[in-house]
Amino acid sequence: MGTISDTVTGTGSGTATATGDQSGTGTVTGVGTAPATGAGSGTDPATGATGAQPSVAPYAGDSDAPVLLLLDGHSLAYRAFFALPADRFSTTTGQATNAVYGFTSMLINLLRDERPTHIAVAFDVSRKTWRSAEYPEYKAQRSTSPAEFGGQVELLKEVLAALRIPTLAVDEYEADDVIATLTTQARAGGMAVRICTGDRDALQLVDEAVTVLYPVKGVSELTRFTPETVQEKYGLSPAQYPDFAALRGDPSDNLPGVHGVGGTIAARLMTAFGTAAALYQALDGDGEAEIRRAAGRRVPAQLRAAAARENVVRNQRLMTMRTDVPMPGLDAMRVPLDRQILRAALSARGINLGPSLWALTGGTRPPDPEAMAALSMFAPVKKARKPVRAPGEGQLALF
Repeated sequence: MGTISDTVTGTGSGTATATGDQSGTGTVTGVGTAPATGAGSGTDPATGATGAQPSVAPYAGDSDAPVLLLLDGHSLAYRAFFALPADRFSTTTGQATNAVYGFTSMLINLLRDERPTHIAVAFDVSRKTWRSAEYPEYKAQRSTSPAEFGGQVELLKEVLAALRIPTLAVDEYEADDVIATLTTQARAGGMAVRICTGDRDALQLVDEAVTVLYPVKGVSELTRFTPETVQEKYGLSPAQYPDFAALRGDPSDNLPGVHGVGGTIAARLMTAFGTAAALYQALDGDGEAEIRRAAGRRVPAQLRAAAARENVVRNQRLMTMRTDVPMPGLDAMRVPLDRQILRAALSARGINLGPSLWALTGGTRPPDPEAMAALSMFAPVKKARKPVRAPGEGQLALF
């Protein structure tokens, strides 16, 4: 029988690969805090542009601390794919680009609103990870991605490389492990962190300097999760989230929890006992009456049911993000600021930015006519609107 624990460890190995680290074609491989090589200059294969990157000034918003912006590449691209119609976004060769369009639009808005000094995008390598090795049923129920989504991840990585934005992926780990490791390193270095992801497990990373930006409506609306927001929505602290999720389970990852214990009951148990370890200590001792008072008379039996405790132990391990993934140094992730290189790299791939380019680089809008240029990326197909028939006598005009 497993033991409910407050500390979770795991196994796994891999080599960090950071692609597009401000050098256009450079690839950084390293273990621990290996420095980036080739950062600061290089040649973009699509444009032939070369140039050095200027230094980045410290973040000057609410704090003097530099800000690291981390994005979950697969998660956000997949959401963008379903938020925008694939038949309206494509290249001249017929490659669907709705996921690339939506992701890049979100990226530009984030750079404009968050003004980070450092940035990286994390991707999954495959579904074969240390989690699936430990629990083969992990995410086993998920179907294959739609055909129209195929190829868009690689196209997105190409665009990010052209923008000199590092992309990170490590064998045997998931993107959320990469994000958690970089968040830990950044916080140790006194940085603030913004994490944009569609994975709620990232809420465990939230603290006074780490904010999770969670998409709630396509790619246009984000919820800002701070410690106060997590408490308000779930009734618990970010540190309690892994135990809360372990009790509840996660059907999207094929991880069953305690049968009959949903989000509401799990939150009540966390409020009453603080941790899953304390909850099971009470269950094994003389705390059954307290459990009934907190969550209902049936809950003690549900916690004792066959496989319940084992499910919680397993979920604790699998839902807790790893913070020991080998990563390159954070200096490789400074935000690029060379507008000419950005413009040439984007234009070569059919992306024309007017005011958005200046939002992307943190500059001030130029005067007209450039300021009037609209974002036109991968030319979405505009469908003609049907003429609106005037309402007849006695009919109500709604629009």
